[in-house]
Amino acid sequence: MPAPGRAPAATILPEEWARTPVLVVMPTYNEAGTLPGVVGELMALPLPGLRLLIVDDASPDGTGRIAEGLARRYGGPGRPG
Repeated sequence: MPAPGRAPAATILPEEWARTPVLVVMPTYNEAGTLPGVVGELMALPLPGLRLLIVDDASPDGTGRIAEGLARRYGGPGRPG
């Protein structure tokens, strides 16, 4: 475990793991402030097969709208992989 305030070292995955399809289901409610950072970290992982499904229950803070914008930014359902 890294020391407090220090990021963990990057992990190098075996090539066959990096190509494995992975679906992350992220339930959200009022996550407008944290969603862009979490999605950015996930999508920066060296996993071309990574797909992210954000499930929002009509958050009053606009989380769903932000999720839609992130889908456009990161390729949406047709993200190359």
